[in-house]
Amino acid sequence: MEKYVETLRMLYTFNNSFNINLIKMIMTSMNNHFDVFERLGEIEKQTSILVEEKSKLCECALTDFELVPELCKWFSDTYPCENVTSTRHLAVHRRRFVFLALLLYSPESLHLRKSTPPGLRETLASVCFGVKPCVISNDIPKIASEYKIYPNLRKQLQAIYHELMKRWGDVIAERTKRQ
Repeated sequence: MEKYVETLRMLYTFNNSFNINLIKMIMTSMNNHFDVFERLGEIEKQTSILVEEKSKLCECALTDFELVPELCKWFSDTYPCENVTSTRHLAVHRRRFVFLALLLYSPESLHLRKSTPPGLRETLASVCFGVKPCVISNDIPKIASEYKIYPNLRKQLQAIYHELMKRWGDVIAERTKRQ
């Protein structure tokens, strides 16, 4: 600010049209700094709202990895593999299950390329048709991009997800009755 005031004093003493235009330019620049300050405040508010929304969206529906084998069974019942002898069909089937499992256990790992919670890859690998955890890691970006690209896949996965949630609701209701 002192730099601007000193420059203005200097230019005022010369009193010619060039200096007057320069003074106007400096004054406009000063006003822009106040606009920047106000805009930064607005951006900060928007950022805090988005961070809060992101944290809500990234909450895990499930945390107990012991449920993964049961989810896999429900998934296979709801969406049986077309050809269990075909490696390609098994891979597609596996990727779809991995997508739904990650949606329940770690939604941010699908979209934000975050790492999965410790032990989840290994658990998925153990129930997913005998593959290694690195295969699960390689499946994540593939199925995430396929989900974004193919609308029919989105519909199919959403339908399977709703069926899994219906079954999960039935299990919770049954457990509640027992207690």
